[in-house]
Amino acid sequence: MTIKDPIALGSLAGICGVIPQIILNLLSKSLGYSKIFSFTLAGGIFLGKKAISSIDGGILGSILWLFTAAFVGCLLVYLLRKTSTDFWWLKAPLLTVILIHLTIFGFGFNMANAKVIPKDVKTNISILVENIAFGLTAGFLITRWGVKEHWKQH
Repeated sequence: MTIKDPIALGSLAGICGVIPQIILNLLSKSLGYSKIFSFTLAGGIFLGKKAISSIDGGILGSILWLFTAAFVGCLLVYLLRKTSTDFWWLKAPLLTVILIHLTIFGFGFNMANAKVIPKDVKTNISILVENIAFGLTAGFLITRWGVKEHWKQH
């Protein structure tokens, strides 16, 4: 499969990149390592702790999580087009961790006065690993589904 449009490519790769992220999060939460589900973080920007635990809150958090994933996927496409697909397995997780984990979770959540912020080390490690898995998956899919002629060559 080849996807020519960079927005469609990034969006689809980002949304598919959420799959291993969710699997890791479900495992982490069910094993008691993580205290929260990752999608509750996205909904926690707008909702309180009680509201995010509801079905409606979970749906809102999931939708916001998917839109964020699609956006990061689009940014990954443009990064890889400008810098080449060499070392995609390093660039994609690096950008993902910088954007999602450090910028959004670290800085943005504190500035936005989010209601759901993980403060324990294990949950934060779990979310970091999940973001790395997302970056690897999205980066892999972008390099496989993208048009080879669009990539910068070194």
